[in-house]
Amino acid sequence: MNQIVVIKDDVKKKFNEFFKNGRIIFLNATCGFGKTTVSKFMLDGKRTLNVAAGDFNFFSLNVDKTWDFLAAEEVNNVTDTAEQHRIC
Repeated sequence: MNQIVVIKDDVKKKFNEFFKNGRIIFLNATCGFGKTTVSKFMLDGKRTLNVAAGDFNFFSLNVDKTWDFLAAEEVNNVTDTAEQHRIC
């Protein structure tokens, strides 16, 4: 089944600006708003590492650089200050 994804032009514009100049793009919305769907659609075809932030060791990021974009969900579950800084 093919999924139809509708993304507002201003959201696409922000992602495209991020692709050119950005370091971090942060999507924040309530559950079910489409954050994961939008990010997967906009990052489709790009070398992306997808992680659940609460279950991932961000100190291992330099070990394997086979990705250009890091998509981290559940960032609110990262409570260690050093690890929070490492994400940024």
